[in-house]
Amino acid sequence: MDGRDVPLADPAHLDDQPQWLDDRTVAYGRDKAIYAVPADGTGAPALVRQAASSPAVVR
Repeated sequence: MDGRDVPLADPAHLDDQPQWLDDRTVAYGRDKAIYAVPADGTGAPALVRQAASSPAVVR
């Protein structure tokens, strides 16, 4: 990563507590679910878990 801000590929207002899933993917809460998108701004949101509000990644 080069330190640039990159808009995620989701036009909705996003949770203020996103989590990195790995070096290329960001997870966030939206509409009472957890979604993941590529961190480079490409792709589309993928549902990770319904009935959830905030991602938590165990490392």
